Amino acid sequence: PDTGTSNIFAFAVGPALPNLPVATSIVTTSSNSPAIAQNTWIEIHGANLAQTKQDWSTQDFSKGLPTTMGGVSVMVDNKPVAIYYISPAQINVLTPLTQDLGSVPVQVTTNFGKTAILTPTFQQTSPAFLIIDPPQGHVAALHANYSLLGPAASSIPGYTFTPAMPGETVLLYSTGFGQTNPAITDQAKGQGPL
Repeated sequence: PDTGTSNIFAFAVGPALPNLPVATSIVTTSSNSPAIAQNTWIEIHGANLAQTKQDWSTQDFSKGLPTTMGGVSVMVDNKPVAIYYISPAQINVLTPLTQDLGSVPVQVTTNFGKTAILTPTFQQTSPAFLIIDPPQGHVAALHANYSLLGPAASSIPGYTFTPAMPGETVLLYSTGFGQTNPAITDQAKGQGPL
């Protein structure tokens, strides 16, 4: 029954918390393929993945490759992985040395929570060339003297590209070849053959 009285409730309002991190997709850095391999650079895309943009250029490598940056860490196949780059929309990490194949769990942790687990397909290898201009598909490459190789039309101030000459030896960039032979023994410290 209505008694004609009302209740007063007191509560405190604090600052709004940032949105929880959300991971939407995982692809190899070189080919944008959803199939990933061990010892390969991948990109995790989403929202609220970090509070800043940062790469590992300011990190301390005395204990090996950084596995946290700006309050962000990533687990791939339940293993902490090296982080190269973070931003609110993208994180670049190096996949661990693992023999597991098929679907593997990937999860990002920030100071504000964890993403849902994504399960990309893990393969022995997922080779691809790094592309400098995805729509055109030019492979990232250098001349033997380490100058930029590519169409002259790709040049911008400070970055001059020149095409390869017939018979020239060039340096190409690619990822996704999996484990080395003989195998790397400590990926975090970079010990093992290249």
